[in-house]
Amino acid sequence: MTKTYEVTVRGRLSEAVIRSLGASPKPDSDTSVLVDVEDRSALHGFIHQLENLGLELVSLTPTTEPQDSPERH
Repeated sequence: MTKTYEVTVRGRLSEAVIRSLGASPKPDSDTSVLVDVEDRSALHGFIHQLENLGLELVSLTPTTEPQDSPERH
């Protein structure tokens, strides 16, 4: 089952970086994105992508936001 996490990194991310991570920008925030992952391995892979980009992970929080929320499109 896919889970959605709110991921916050230090610094401002460009739209291109957000898209390259397969994430969706969170409204009214320049450092938080929502990302869907299939399992723990995919979550670790996403964190590894952040590290490869030199981004500092500030927080990683599971959310209860529905997958098809209008804010995600």
